[in-house]
Amino acid sequence: MKSKSNSKHKRRKAHVPTPAERAKVGRMASMGIPQYQIALVQDISEKTLRGKYREELSKGAVEANLRVTETLFQMATSGTNAAASIFWAKTRCGFKASGTWSVDGSGRQKAAVVLTEPAYVTEVPPAGSVQVTDSDGERIG
Repeated sequence: MKSKSNSKHKRRKAHVPTPAERAKVGRMASMGIPQYQIALVQDISEKTLRGKYREELSKGAVEANLRVTETLFQMATSGTNAAASIFWAKTRCGFKASGTWSVDGSGRQKAAVVLTEPAYVTEVPPAGSVQVTDSDGERIG
């Protein structure tokens, strides 16, 4: 009878994370590296990664979002990055952008973008006092 130690299938040792490995996994997660790639680098299964490094993976993703949000906020509030300011106004403030594209004499495209604040109805207007028009100013309805 064969003993289990002579078996073809050898069991791996249980993975015990070191502080350095925890820090590395946390850094990788905070940079947005997918879990399957982190597991590959750590030479462990994805299941083991999620089981042994749950806190590092969770906090890393939040830290990545925090860094991107901080950078976007700085860009949007600096007054030098119109695209970041428009993005922030549209996604965080509910503003809507409308605009037109035109080509000037040099062949370059120009954009005219207008941000409009969201409309909030605080009271219902009397019947017949509201007129709805199309983009040409023609009355609808």
